[in-house]
Amino acid sequence: MVLPFTLSMIAGTLLLMKSAWLPIRFVYFFSCISGFVCLHTLLTSNSGTVFFFEKIKAFILFTYAILFALVLLKELLLIKNQVLARFFFNFTIFIGISSLLYVLFPPFQIFNDFLIGTIHGYEVNSAKTALRDIAQHGGLIRPFPFTTEPSHVAKFVFVTWSAWFYLAEKKQYALFFIGTLLLFLIIRSPIVLPLFGVGVISILSEGKNQTRIRNFLLIGLLLMPLVLGISYQLLEGRLLGIIAGNDLSTIYRIILPNYFLKAVLLNNPYLGVGIGNVEHIIDLYNDLDVRLMFIEYTPNWYYFTSFISPFLYFGIVGTFIFYSIIYQFFAPKNTGQSVKKMIFFYCVFILANAIGSFYNLLFWAYVAIVYRFSLEPKKTK
Repeated sequence: MVLPFTLSMIAGTLLLMKSAWLPIRFVYFFSCISGFVCLHTLLTSNSGTVFFFEKIKAFILFTYAILFALVLLKELLLIKNQVLARFFFNFTIFIGISSLLYVLFPPFQIFNDFLIGTIHGYEVNSAKTALRDIAQHGGLIRPFPFTTEPSHVAKFVFVTWSAWFYLAEKKQYALFFIGTLLLFLIIRSPIVLPLFGVGVISILSEGKNQTRIRNFLLIGLLLMPLVLGISYQLLEGRLLGIIAGNDLSTIYRIILPNYFLKAVLLNNPYLGVGIGNVEHIIDLYNDLDVRLMFIEYTPNWYYFTSFISPFLYFGIVGTFIFYSIIYQFFAPKNTGQSVKKMIFFYCVFILANAIGSFYNLLFWAYVAIVYRFSLEPKKTK
């Protein structure tokens, strides 16, 4: 996965050199965030037994992801809103159609397995994934075209569909909500559902036309039973698993990370254990009188989420500093509309809890895209 992003960043950097280099503000942010993480790594070098090489590797991965996001953001700032809106709309439709083909046509699944297996260098078997989906979702297969995990498709659609909605010259509420419902029916992932929240936040912010707000809210209330009914039919097995407390995805993404957070805050509350110190965090967790099912099969990146990771690595004090730096750069400042800030933090919060890796290039790339469509048109070039 690193090679495609590396090539993309090199190409993006060459593109920027033709127009303008990263602004001073970008360089300042990168210096602050990388400097803070570097200093914190040195201060917590004695926390745990992890090899120093692992911390260096984690630091490189993190700073590389931040730099990639800054280059991507600068590229996006060079493109007009209308062009970006059209691109994100077409790409979302492309992913939706590809997902539909994946579900309906087995040859497309075979092609996907071969393509992804060739790219990643290991076997991808959609039949095995289908067995998991049948067990959890009442016989329905969740699509994952051009990737190895259905949730990647859902997270990507959450970002691109929101980006089209906010970057379009005129908000098309009907198309957005109908499209969201169709995407949910095709992709069948709970991560798509927060898109309805994106639309609702926009509706509530439209104070100029109270009649339109009332109409949309009334339509939403009328459609709510239908949406909930469809959601229950599609996710019945998943919902029953969540209620019973044995849904693995819920355990990995919500329950388990909180136990790790408790273990760290009990032992290293102020500065955490240091970035990359995964082994020490696991040791602290093992000291707790708690055992969750199937933990031995849990991948490392599911021990934590991108939202909880700063608390684990940096502690309470370090997390406050970390998020202060992030806020100073990413919080939209060029608009008097509070909805822009609200939608930015709403989308980032959803993504941070859905993505299981703090060093994930995609997470910070998504943050850059969300920041881009949180800007006012008059401030973009």
